Amino acid sequence: MVKHNYQLPNAHFRKHWSRFVKSWFDQPANKKRRVAAITPAFAQTVGIAVDHRRHDLNEQALQLNVQRLESYKSKLILFPRRADKPKKGPIADSTGDKLKNVSQNTVKHVIAKPARKLRQAPQKITKELTGAKIYRKLRQLRVNEKYLGKREKKAKEAAEKEK
Repeated sequence: MVKHNYQLPNAHFRKHWSRFVKSWFDQPANKKRRVAAITPAFAQTVGIAVDHRRHDLNEQALQLNVQRLESYKSKLILFPRRADKPKKGPIADSTGDKLKNVSQNTVKHVIAKPARKLRQAPQKITKELTGAKIYRKLRQLRVNEKYLGKREKKAKEAAEKEK
């Protein structure tokens, strides 16, 4: 019999301890995964601009950016802080023989900017162009595209009826 106003014993014996155990068996693999890419902080230290808001969804643009970064990395020469101990990483420090004949970059752009591709050559504005009802034409093209399937089906049915 319990005397006084004490708390009743509620021993749960930690039955679900396995839920709270964190294992680190994948630590070496995770470290390898982290080291494989250039981090944004490191990229800014070697002169690569980083926009943290941008996410490339276009595969073609992504491949173009990757190609530009690879060409930049191939031209980049990192000076080690200690000459006898060059660091290894995503962009490894240069060794002594590479650093002997290095000159300072004086060109504004390390990589040439891609040439602009104009979709159409510039042309003079004529009276025909100013009088053209472009919005109406675009709307009509959109409607034609929307009902193309129905119209083809109707024409096909009409041709079958005639036979």
